[in-house]
Amino acid sequence: MAESGSKLLKQKKVLEVEDDESDNEEKGDSSELGLALEKLSLGKKKKLLVLCLGGLLFHRVFRYVRHKIPKTRSPDTTYGSFYVYKRPFVEDFLKFCFERFEVGLWSSARE
Repeated sequence: MAESGSKLLKQKKVLEVEDDESDNEEKGDSSELGLALEKLSLGKKKKLLVLCLGGLLFHRVFRYVRHKIPKTRSPDTTYGSFYVYKRPFVEDFLKFCFERFEVGLWSSARE
């Protein structure tokens, strides 16, 4: 039993030494580049804003569920069996977003 315990300690020490060597190599690689991130001029980047189509920008209603169809306005478009309504002021909101952010659109809807 004592023998197996000493073997484990030796293996642990070997692993620790190998880990230390790999850490030193990683540190050496970064200093060899000689480029400071502060000196790289990448320009000012806009932040990425990901918008969800469903519910935030548009509202869709299954055309055969009459009680959910708004009575005060007509749909902006139709898609398959759905009426699609733009949210109020969505165009102004999108204009604001495109001026200030990189914009990505996301939807969980499937065709």
